[in-house]
Amino acid sequence: MNDVLNRLQRYYNVQFVFDSDFHTTDLITGKLDLKESVESVMIALADVADIQYRIDGDKIYIEKKINKLQMRK
Repeated sequence: MNDVLNRLQRYYNVQFVFDSDFHTTDLITGKLDLKESVESVMIALADVADIQYRIDGDKIYIEKKINKLQMRK
């Protein structure tokens, strides 16, 4: 994950800001099409890496996705 985020920072000229409990050492595999917008790439990354993000200008805030449990009826 760390390598992917470093590459995205350089390619899109953005800065990633991480939540305090987020670790970039998670292993992910796949292929990203960098010809797409940074938003499209982040959508794909969020799906495979189980993260949520928010883009604010040239900063992208990343944190682990919070899985909400459904209430029983």
